[in-house]
Amino acid sequence: MADYSECMDAFANYLLDLGNFLRRYAFDVKAERSRATSADRAFLDGKLLAYNEVLSLMLSQAAAFGLDPKCIGLADFDPDREL
Repeated sequence: MADYSECMDAFANYLLDLGNFLRRYAFDVKAERSRATSADRAFLDGKLLAYNEVLSLMLSQAAAFGLDPKCIGLADFDPDREL
């Protein structure tokens, strides 16, 4: 089995950045959706749903591994409520 101990800081930073970026991008899509024409709205609805699914999965996996959501940039974040 590989020794990942030397990568732990990189893993933590990666997950923190990933959560922050995905959360920010989801809010950008939500804002774009509110200004969109009806023709673009269906596409943006799907995109927003995809972000919701990914962010929900990140939170559930963090819980399964005993990680605090703040470690992945998602403290006090509820995708179902906020997106």
